[in-house]
Amino acid sequence: MYLNVPDWYFLAGSNKAGMGYREVNWALPRERQIMLARQNIYDGTWEETPSMGWMFVPLTEYHGGCPESTLEPLSEHLED
Repeated sequence: MYLNVPDWYFLAGSNKAGMGYREVNWALPRERQIMLARQNIYDGTWEETPSMGWMFVPLTEYHGGCPESTLEPLSEHLED
């Protein structure tokens, strides 16, 4: 079981840390969000393994996002 706790002290009980992202990117259209998220995950693996990290993915409009940036309703955006 992993704890989603942003803490660099993994031996003190937590075992995941944020991979790093810019919150304003979630206001971009989904195609750009996916591309930037993949880049952030790849860049984060230089410092930690993928299983050590977590990222935030909003489902509704975030930071003034447009309808093209939202994932809700999920039934209409399963491929994304």
